[in-house]
Amino acid sequence: MQERELLNKIGAERRASVGFNHDEELDSKRSRALDYIKGEMPDLVTLPNRSKAVSSDVSDAVETLLPDLMEIFIGGEDIASFRPIGPEDEKLAEQETDYVNHVIMQENDGFNILYAAFKDALTVDTGVFHWYWEDYEETKDETWEGQDAATLQALIEDGWELTNVEQAEDGSFKASGRKSDKDGCLEVCAV
Repeated sequence: MQERELLNKIGAERRASVGFNHDEELDSKRSRALDYIKGEMPDLVTLPNRSKAVSSDVSDAVETLLPDLMEIFIGGEDIASFRPIGPEDEKLAEQETDYVNHVIMQENDGFNILYAAFKDALTVDTGVFHWYWEDYEETKDETWEGQDAATLQALIEDGWELTNVEQAEDGSFKASGRKSDKDGCLEVCAV
C-alpha cells in the first residue's frame, strides 16, 4: 500500500469515527473538566485584582465515587466470569474465568489499571483499556559440578549453551551454561 493510500484510508476512518464532528466540543468539555478537577474555574468571571473562585467539589465527587465503583468490579471473587453454555462446558468456563482473573489481577496490576481507567471515565467521560502481547527473552546462567557426559548431553539437547567445560580427575565434568527462553505475556493498561 502506498503512503498516500494509507493516509486516505486513515482519514476516511477518522471521519467515520464516532465523535469526529464533535472534536472541538469534546475537547472543550474535557479541558473544562480537568480544570474543575484541579479546583480551577476559569469560566467564572472575576474582577481584576480580586480573588478567583476555587472549589474542590468535582474532585471530591470523583474521589467519593471511585471506592464504590472499584468495589463493584473487584469486590467479589472474580473480576470476570464465563458461563457455560451446557453441562459439558462447565470445566472449561471455570478455567477461562480463572485464567482471565489471573492475567488481569496477578500478571498485570489489575487494581491500578481499573482505578486509572475509572478515574478517567469519571473526569473526561472516557475510560479506555489497551491490551497487547509483549514478547520477551529470559536468559539464565548456571554452573554444574560433578556431572557425567550423559547429563551434559541432555543439557545441550535442552537448549543450554555450555562453556568452560572441564573434566576432573575422577572423570566427572564441571561446566557453565547459558540458556535463553523466549516467552510472552498479555499486557493490559489504562490509556
